[in-house]
Amino acid sequence: MKYLMIGSTMLLSSLGIGLINNNVAHGELPDHVQTLIETKRCVRCDLSGANFSGDDLSNVDLRGANLISANLKSTILKAADLTGAKLQSAKANGADLQAAQLNVANLSEATLKGANLNGADLRSIRAPKVNLQNADLNEAQMQGANLSHANLKNIKAENAELFAADLSH
Repeated sequence: MKYLMIGSTMLLSSLGIGLINNNVAHGELPDHVQTLIETKRCVRCDLSGANFSGDDLSNVDLRGANLISANLKSTILKAADLTGAKLQSAKANGADLQAAQLNVANLSEATLKGANLNGADLRSIRAPKVNLQNADLNEAQMQGANLSHANLKNIKAENAELFAADLSH
């Protein structure tokens, strides 16, 4: 078991996916977590409840993935493709989603306090009740986004595109 853990840590390090503070990702389907770790690609997979807190998941392909209630606190998801992903109730405080693709993703009731979404593609997201307090949305594309009842306190949104976005309540 000791050698398996050491081997896994070496594999993850070589892929750029770290085990920060020994937080091992645990999802509904462990084989999906393993697929993501090995290939940086897990399209339409089930990672609900997974713990990726503090990990570097830059450039991963998670199109259509189920990340409901996932722990993404301080996770690096730069240029990640999360198109159509389900992120309801996900915790992504302080996450780095710079230039990430999140178009048509579901972020309902997700928490992204202090997240970096600079230059992110958030077109047509469903994000009622999302918490974006202190988030960086500079240069973000948010055309047609549903941000009703969202917490937008102290956001930065310079040059953000909000055409036809729902900012009610």
